[in-house]
Amino acid sequence: MTDLKQGTCPACGSPFQSDDPDMPGFLPSSAEQKAGAVCRRCFRLVHYGQVTKAPLNDETVIAQLRPASLRASGIVLLVDPTAMEFSRRALDVAKALHLPFIAVVTKADLFDRWMDRKELVSWISRQWDLPRERSMALSLLDSKALFDLRSRLPQLFGRSYRLLVLGVANAGKSTFIRGISRRGKELALSPLPGTTLGCVDVPVGQEGLLIDSPGLRLGNFWIPRLCPSCLSQLVSRHKLSRKTFILHRDQSLMFGGLAYGRIVDCADREWVKVTAFASSEIPLHRTKAGREEELLERHAGALLSVPCPSCLDTLRGSYPLVEHHVALRRGEDLILPGCGWLACYQGEATFSLFLPEGFAPEIRPWFVAPFPPRNQRRR
Repeated sequence: MTDLKQGTCPACGSPFQSDDPDMPGFLPSSAEQKAGAVCRRCFRLVHYGQVTKAPLNDETVIAQLRPASLRASGIVLLVDPTAMEFSRRALDVAKALHLPFIAVVTKADLFDRWMDRKELVSWISRQWDLPRERSMALSLLDSKALFDLRSRLPQLFGRSYRLLVLGVANAGKSTFIRGISRRGKELALSPLPGTTLGCVDVPVGQEGLLIDSPGLRLGNFWIPRLCPSCLSQLVSRHKLSRKTFILHRDQSLMFGGLAYGRIVDCADREWVKVTAFASSEIPLHRTKAGREEELLERHAGALLSVPCPSCLDTLRGSYPLVEHHVALRRGEDLILPGCGWLACYQGEATFSLFLPEGFAPEIRPWFVAPFPPRNQRRR
């Protein structure tokens, strides 16, 4: 590829090139001399809402993070509470860079109905063994919270700070930077993982610099397997679905057409009470065990809207379902990576989980405790 004089796209960080219109960083010759020009991919994203996937993997991203960290005095680790299983691995990446860091839990507004933000931060700090004073939770839509954080950055990292912002794909890195710095308005945003493809420097007034970085995958195998439309529906942007089910032996709960779990045994009773948390775009459907594939054939892309029929064919053809046997007890969450989780609020059960090849379920302590919504408790 041919690098142009402008260097890199200010919206996504891709090196400009003029050879391949279908690759990130492409800049037509007619736009080469225009100030603030962005690559064709970002232009179409901003003006037409057209999103395209880009070739990116963790090895490529980490190779970019290492030299960026040499220019940084600290790290802002953004934690996506709806994808904790992937964000936990991003903490290991941050620690490996050997810089002081703070953990900022984004999308806290999705949990305001069920838990205080102090409780959210306490859970993260306790489970991840992080200093409480170096952890915080906020909504990326809350301009006051972002302003307050900006005022704290010189206290935490000193004057003239240079901070590397990292996290998993769709944790909100570019949105965070846009909220902290007016200069961040150039960064491209979309619900598709992989919008930012290179490290981008964004000044913060006169006091510092934030370095935007591409999102890490860290085991999120949905990203290379699903189309842009399906991927965007996995991201909880405005609302997180919370639905409670009484599941009996030989019943199954489906997370769209992505994964499902069958009740094999319920210990000393015939049922278990669980609450499912997932993106509001993922349909949750209870059915009789053994009917899952029949329902997928009949209702893929309709009742079971995620994934679309084309993505379902790809998944079934290349990534066969693997069965996992998992015991779930009261006080525990059962994570279906990239789909959501089940909280066991009453009883206990053994599940047969069916996940695409490459994924494995995880067990953790309750994240959201079993109490009714508390609309009056905010921040």
